[in-house]
Amino acid sequence: HLKYLHKAIEEGSNCFGYHLWAPFDCWSWINAYKNRYGLLRVDIYDNCKITMKKSGTWFKELSDRNGF
Repeated sequence: HLKYLHKAIEEGSNCFGYHLWAPFDCWSWINAYKNRYGLLRVDIYDNCKITMKKSGTWFKELSDRNGF
């Protein structure tokens, strides 16, 4: 969806920002809390240690390059 958002902006859409659903881990009851969504992992068993996930690294690199 980010590629299409980028394309729409290039074609003149008035989009000035992007809001992530959940920067931190967010569990879904729909899949029995198996999948975690977000850019940062919160380890509730290790004193709530926060580490960046692969998706977080990808999003940071995308932001550093200012686009695709």
